[in-house]
Amino acid sequence: MTIPKGGRGKKAPYETTQMRVPVPIKDQVNSLIAKFRGEVLDDNNLIEPVNNTHLSLELKSLQSEIQNLKTALEISEVEKQNLKITLQETNQQVDNLSSALVEAQSEIQNLSTSLEQTNQQLEKLKTGKIANFNVGETIGEAEALDHYGIGRNILRRPREKGKTTVSFTTNDISVTLEYLGQPEGKGKQHFWKIVDQTNQLSIS
Repeated sequence: MTIPKGGRGKKAPYETTQMRVPVPIKDQVNSLIAKFRGEVLDDNNLIEPVNNTHLSLELKSLQSEIQNLKTALEISEVEKQNLKITLQETNQQVDNLSSALVEAQSEIQNLSTSLEQTNQQLEKLKTGKIANFNVGETIGEAEALDHYGIGRNILRRPREKGKTTVSFTTNDISVTLEYLGQPEGKGKQHFWKIVDQTNQLSIS
């Protein structure tokens, strides 16, 4: 056992003093001093480990907190990256929806235009000349040209009475005419019979 001494920066954990000791009891006094020093040192040695253990536990606790903070930071970075990816995907979806909306608006505009044209055609059919002639009626060639708004070449192809038929489409009306020839008493005018006259309206 090392006996603590004072001086040179070292100090015993107790106060000391000098005194003269009778020789007959010198050994007993030294023994008593040694016993006292041993108890003091033993107490100090007991306290020291307790303090070390306490510091060790605090250090471990701090290390554990540091590790937890580090783990939380890593998780936060991962979540941040995931949020970034989610944001990019959301922006892409918004762009796609925006493009789809523009296309839908364009289609609606086209349908609106087609509907307007169809309504105009229906109105024209209700009020135009075509409604004045029905299937089975006979009309002169000049009337047919003017009525259906077709070119002369359509009806002036080679034609034979009772055998020649001409089909064409005008103002969304499919028309078939049968050549009747030049009846007596009608002069030199050619006549046609309306064999078929069908609405062919369609939205495009």
